[in-house]
Amino acid sequence: MGGYSPNFFKKINSFKKEKKDYHSRGKIQGLKKIIKAILLISIILLGISFFKKKEMPSKEEILDVLYQAPIQSETQAPSFTTERKGVVYRVVPLYNYELWGLIVSYNDCERWWDYHHKAARDYLNTKDICVVWGKNIKSEVYRRMKFDSGSWTCYSHIPYFEIKNFDHSCLSNNHLLPANRQIYKEIKKTDIGDQIHIKGYLVKYSRRPGTGGWRESSTTRLDNGCEIIYVTDFQILKRGNIAWHYIYTISKYSIIACLIILTIIFLIL
Repeated sequence: MGGYSPNFFKKINSFKKEKKDYHSRGKIQGLKKIIKAILLISIILLGISFFKKKEMPSKEEILDVLYQAPIQSETQAPSFTTERKGVVYRVVPLYNYELWGLIVSYNDCERWWDYHHKAARDYLNTKDICVVWGKNIKSEVYRRMKFDSGSWTCYSHIPYFEIKNFDHSCLSNNHLLPANRQIYKEIKKTDIGDQIHIKGYLVKYSRRPGTGGWRESSTTRLDNGCEIIYVTDFQILKRGNIAWHYIYTISKYSIIACLIILTIIFLIL
């Protein structure tokens, strides 16, 4: 009986290998389709949650403490110096100060595009938060307004028919100077819609004499000035839109993971 030739077995092995490679490529292509679908869904959710997480809470979701006015009182606290990033600042407490409010806008002074603070070498003021309380909560006018923040200012845009419901003395833009690293981290976590409590001093401060002018806090809610607060205690009493914050975070990391996997698949194929 004649045997099979060596070429016959080579062809069989080659066919098996090609079949295995075909199935492997088919599985990878299937995985690729699934990852692309997840990526698309994640991008859509990221876009939706980006806006939803900044929606203002309803009046029913506001804590009772936000209806009270800030507390300002005389202080005997002495002036002091503090250092940030190699720069020494002189801080002069003007009043004790305590505030409860709803964040409607903010400016992160440490973001790369805020060149004003960098140019002034102002590393003490790390974040500005614009808040409302009291009558502006009661009338719920804050939900029908638009707010945005610049390097030094909070801008409020009021529909004409809502002007009568807005009380300018129940809004303030607060330049925050955290007293320590823990307070700094808590302040950095804040976002629009959060209800917060701040305790500290209204202050004026400057770099060492001869190296920069003074920045001085407003000491009344009746002017257009901003409050500068040296913060000794800071609390996020209630987060706004928690579910949408989670969706935003999950979507963001899901997009990153999908892009990494798709890159690996591209290199394999």
